[in-house]
Amino acid sequence: MLLSINRYRKDAFVSGMARQMSDGLSCYLVRMGRPVRPPRRVMGSLDAAPVRRVATRDEADAYVRRWIESCR
Repeated sequence: MLLSINRYRKDAFVSGMARQMSDGLSCYLVRMGRPVRPPRRVMGSLDAAPVRRVATRDEADAYVRRWIESCR
């Protein structure tokens, strides 16, 4: 079972700063090869997300690892 919320999107990244600034309620939507940008922050981590964007934890972790490498 998957939760269809923004926090569990494949392309969601929760930084420590975003967590602190929003009491844990926001995350960033990231794109390969592009660093995090404030306009890409999603304020509603718990808001509904498109089902096709939601991933398992392993899939999301793998995506974020690839994203980090693509930004170096």
